[in-house]
Amino acid sequence: MKKSFSIFSIFSICSTLFLSCNEKELKEGNVTINVTIKGLTKGELVIEKLPVGPKTIQLDTISVSKEGKAIFNINEDQAGFYSIYLIDKKGQIKFIAKKGNIINIYADVKAITASAKVEGSTENLRLDSLKAFLSASKYYSDSIIHIYEEFQAKQMHYQIYDHTKRLLTNADRKKTNYVLKYISSNPSQLSNLIALNSLNRDYFRDIYKMVEEKLTIKYPNSEYVLRLTSENTKFFPPGVGERAPNFVLPNEKGETKSLNSFEGKYILLDFWATWCRPCIQEIPHLKKAQSYFKEREFEIISICIDKNTDVQKAIWKETIKKHEADWTQLYEETESTLRKYKIKNFPTLILISPEGDIIERGNTLRGDNNINTISKFMINEK
Repeated sequence: MKKSFSIFSIFSICSTLFLSCNEKELKEGNVTINVTIKGLTKGELVIEKLPVGPKTIQLDTISVSKEGKAIFNINEDQAGFYSIYLIDKKGQIKFIAKKGNIINIYADVKAITASAKVEGSTENLRLDSLKAFLSASKYYSDSIIHIYEEFQAKQMHYQIYDHTKRLLTNADRKKTNYVLKYISSNPSQLSNLIALNSLNRDYFRDIYKMVEEKLTIKYPNSEYVLRLTSENTKFFPPGVGERAPNFVLPNEKGETKSLNSFEGKYILLDFWATWCRPCIQEIPHLKKAQSYFKEREFEIISICIDKNTDVQKAIWKETIKKHEADWTQLYEETESTLRKYKIKNFPTLILISPEGDIIERGNTLRGDNNINTISKFMINEK
C-alpha cells in the first residue's frame, strides 16, 4: 500500500479537509481523468487529493477494465494537486487538475511512476518535464554517492573525495539553474510550488516571494498558495520596504525604550551579543557613524541578545562601558524582538527610515561601508 505523501516538504501543517462529495456528485464532476495503464488487466485505482499537510484525502476507488482503463470524475473549484496509484503496487502518478480539465494519463504497469505521461493541460506537461529532470538529477547524484560509499568501505575514499565533491557541486548547480529557469519562464503556474522545494530558501528569498506574489494574483484562495504565504511570513525577516516591527526593551538603567519613540529619525538597528567577536569589532565603525551623523536626525540602537541572567546583564553593561558605546543600548530578555526580525546571525544591522520603514539590511551597513550606505539615503533630504 502506498505511503502517505505531502506535496511540499516545506509544508508541515494539515489543511482543512477537501469539500466532500457524494457518489452522484463524483460521477458528475467538473474534472475528468482518463487513465490507461499498459499491461494491467485487473486491479483497483485510487485517486487522492494532496493537501498542504502530511495526510492525503482519498476521493474515489475504481476497478480498471481488462484494457487497463479507468475514468475518474471529481469536483474541483480551485486548482489542486492529485495522485493516482494502484492498490498493492508501488508507484504513483502526480498531476494538477482544475475545473473544466479533461486529463489523460498513460503509464506502464511495470514502472508506473517513471513511465507516466499526463496530457490535457500545459501545466501538466511542464510538471512532467520538471519531475523527469529532478528524478534524473537525483539518480545521478545518488549514483555518485554510491560509488563514493563503496570506496569508503575499502578505505579508499580519500582518493576521490575532491572529485566527488566537485561532481556533486556541479550537479546541484545544474539543478538549481534548471529550476530557476523553469520558474522564471512562467512564475504564475502552480507547479512552481514543487520546483521551489529544490531551492534554498535562505538564498532565494526573492524567488519564493515572486512565486507567492504571482500565484496569489492567479489563485487568491488556493490552500497551497495561502500556505506558501504563511510559511514565507514565518521564515523571512521583514525586508526592505516593509514596516519595522516595534519593540519595547530596557536600557542599562532599567528604563524601557520603544522603537516608535524614535520616529522621525534614521535608525541604525544593531543586533549583537557580548560573546560575538565580529560584533565587538563592529563597535568602532558604529562610533564613526555616530560621530559623522551627529548633526542629523540619526540614532543607533544596539540590542544585545544574551541569556536573561543577572550575570550576563552585568557582562553586557561592562562591555558597553569598556568600549564607550554611548548610544542607545537595549537588552533582549525574552527573544521576542529576535523572532520579530528573524535574526539568525550576529551582528545584523538594519537601517530604518524616519517613517519607520526598513530601507536597508545586511552587510552594506557593516564596517567602513556604513557611512556611505546611510549617506545615500539622506542625500535627497531637503
